[in-house]
Amino acid sequence: MRPRPLVAVAALVVTTLALLVAPAVAGATPRPATGVGGAAVAALPGQQPDAPADDGTGGSAESEDEVEVPLPDEGIIPMPNSGREPTEAGERGGALQVLVFVLLVAGVGGIVAMIVRESRRNRSARSAP
Repeated sequence: MRPRPLVAVAALVVTTLALLVAPAVAGATPRPATGVGGAAVAALPGQQPDAPADDGTGGSAESEDEVEVPLPDEGIIPMPNSGREPTEAGERGGALQVLVFVLLVAGVGGIVAMIVRESRRNRSARSAP
């Protein structure tokens, strides 16, 4: 196998990994959650709540209008394997979703194959006398 296709595949893999890792490396911090009417949502266990803002009035930063919204018992993100198996093909994780993924991978692979084929044809046409 020639080294040029290997270089192209390696570049594609490195680019994909860079796009997946870039948000984590950038240190994106989540914004504080707010409830209805802009009221602050209770902090998750183990998190420090933000300090109240000093608005210069000298009074308490908390007002009677703010209502704490309780978090679900499970938390926002469900635990792994806590869901249920898909019962219909169109549900999340069902056969249709897998089929769409396979078709996307096959389509990208087909596009790459056509690009490689055309580049080989053009290269051989240039080198032929």
